[in-house]
Amino acid sequence: MPSEAAEAELTIWTDAQRVARVTEVLDRLGSSVEPIGVGGPRTAPINELAGHLGCPQEDDFRKLLLDHPAAFVLLSTWRGVSREDIQTAIGQGSVIVALEPIAVIGDAVRLAKARTGAAATTGITAVGCNSGTAGAASAAPAAAPPSGRIVVMPAFTESPGWTSAADPAELLGAPHVISFSSSGGVDDCSLFGRLFDAWRVVLRLSDLPESIDATLSGPLGEVPEDLRGLTGHLAAHARMPHGGAALVQVSDRAGPHRRGLRVISEQAQWDVDDLGYQLHDASGKLLDDHQPQQATIGFADLIVRHWTRLGKRITSSTADEPAGADDADVLACCLASRLSARTGQGESPRKLLEMQGL
Repeated sequence: MPSEAAEAELTIWTDAQRVARVTEVLDRLGSSVEPIGVGGPRTAPINELAGHLGCPQEDDFRKLLLDHPAAFVLLSTWRGVSREDIQTAIGQGSVIVALEPIAVIGDAVRLAKARTGAAATTGITAVGCNSGTAGAASAAPAAAPPSGRIVVMPAFTESPGWTSAADPAELLGAPHVISFSSSGGVDDCSLFGRLFDAWRVVLRLSDLPESIDATLSGPLGEVPEDLRGLTGHLAAHARMPHGGAALVQVSDRAGPHRRGLRVISEQAQWDVDDLGYQLHDASGKLLDDHQPQQATIGFADLIVRHWTRLGKRITSSTADEPAGADDADVLACCLASRLSARTGQGESPRKLLEMQGL
């Protein structure tokens, strides 16, 4: 990896399963980042990654952070990572690029508070997130270190299809039906990762569901006790406020990566995928669209595009923070989906939040 022209130092924490994906991302980022440390279980693939990058290797995440502090931490697994470790990284001002979400509502709340505290202590303002175009050379900040935070990638709301569209909220009005699907292989991300992204999209467009009814199918004999244990195919139906509905379909065992959104309202219909979109009025007339030249986009490319936009936002003094769903609300929807698949009954995200005192 090049180092002389690098703009931001990067440490990596991964497991053997995600080494290939991490390598793809680093190859696409090129000289915009400089890896300075690699961590994870001492297995052959991680040893080879550290050797290829010419980086020191650690099997202790906290030691990796303290010995090799960096502007960015690429986190492809939460094994061996504690909430206290993440608080340490945030306190150092690191941006944690996570390929898997936090799984505990309480941890999400505490880490959000830690980010606020870190920004106040260091005097660094958490700048916004909605400008810029793809390009590896701009993926990282060139000057002051970014304020500490966790960013789960690749978010659908940072995909070229979503970001190429003007905000259709005024034309759409209140959604009657929100349908989101996300599928791919186990080497891309976990089923939990896709579920988190799905509910993050739904909550970007509507309020918290009143109830969620979900089914899990696939290789597991029973629904696991925790979100990270989920695998297979999950379908969920949510009763939304004001009589609307949301349909979520996710799979980590369904071939090539694919994501798609359809929003139907009284006035219009909006169809979005990772690369483009179409907006029709109620009569079916095409109002606006963006049709990309390429037919598909890979998972690693989506991570790099999101990372690139993040880097541009961090260095921008004028960009506004995009509106997004609270991680606690997103996790409540994920937990309600898992619980419903286990109990066979509709479950309330609001009740799960109340159990956490939120």
